[in-house]
This record gives sequence, structure tokens and C-alpha cells, in this order.
Amino acid sequence: MSDQVKDQDLQQNEAEQQSSPDQQQDQGQEFSPLSEEEAKQQFEQFMEAVTKLAAEKEELEQKFMRLQADFDNFRKRNRQEKEDIIKSANSRLVGTLLPVLDNFARALTSFADSSEKEGVELIYKQLSYLLEQEGLQVIVSEGADFDPNIHEAVLQENAGEENQGKVIAEVQKGYTFNGRLLRPAMVRVGK
Repeated sequence: MSDQVKDQDLQQNEAEQQSSPDQQQDQGQEFSPLSEEEAKQQFEQFMEAVTKLAAEKEELEQKFMRLQADFDNFRKRNRQEKEDIIKSANSRLVGTLLPVLDNFARALTSFADSSEKEGVELIYKQLSYLLEQEGLQVIVSEGADFDPNIHEAVLQENAGEENQGKVIAEVQKGYTFNGRLLRPAMVRVGK
């Protein structure tokens, strides 16, 4: 039985060695050299492909740069919007605290010298200081020229020619918060 197996193996080996002439020719086939015209043509095709790929690469780089710039602008806008929202929220909070600040100032003028006045004065100063640290600024009005952008005239008085158009007295303080008008000052103006 082993002789039969050996015979089969030999027959297979011989069959493999006697492969078709086409297969033998493909394995050992050599390329014939190109003519000068064919070589020029292939070179031109190659250079066209290189030029086309270089142009595509340049276009893709430009698109990438634009997208990157757009994304950077988006991040900056987003950051600015967040800051504006925070400032707006802070502005509303400070605006609601202004009447409390006004009431402290009124309370200080109504107290006679006492320990209670000192306590109220300390609280008033502390609250004023904290709000100033966050960006609250008092509008200085008395003696200044009347400015309708930051002043609200509640009364006009005869005050002489030197005080014409000037703020004579302040009825209620005005404030700006982070450079924006929060509340105009209510003033009496000379006419």
C-alpha cells in the first residue's frame, strides 16, 4: 500500500513540473523596453497625475485651514457668549441689590450717633466694597454737566448762569456695572 502512495506522489510531482507552457512563459516573461515616444507619454501622464494630486492636496489643506479658523472663531464666540451671560446675570443680581444699598444709605442719615449706626455703617461699607470689587461704580453727578446718557432729570431749578446745564443735587445715586449703565442718576438740574 505504501508503494501506491509513493506512485501517486510521484505522479503529482511530475504533473506540477509539467505545467502548461503559458504558465511557464508568464513566470519567466521579460518586459520589452519602451520606445522613446511611449516613455515620454507615460512620463507626461505621470506628471499630470502628480500635478493633479498636488492641486488636490493644496485644496484640501486650504479647506482644513478654513475649517480650523471657523472652529477657532466658534470657540471664541461661544466663550464670549458665556461671559456675556454671566455678566448679564451678575448685572441683574447687582441691580436687585441697589435698593438695599439705597436703604442702607438712608438708614445712615436717619441714625443719630450710636452703636447701631456704626453697625449699619460697617454693613453698608462691606456691601459697597464687595459690589465695587465685582464691577459696580457710582456715577459722580453733583457739579458735573448734565448728561442724558447717565442722568435722569427729575427737576429743573433756577440756579444762576454758572450752574446752567449742571447737576445741582443728586436725588438718587446712579451706577454703572462693568462699564455699562445699570441705573441712571436721578438729579436736579440748573436752568
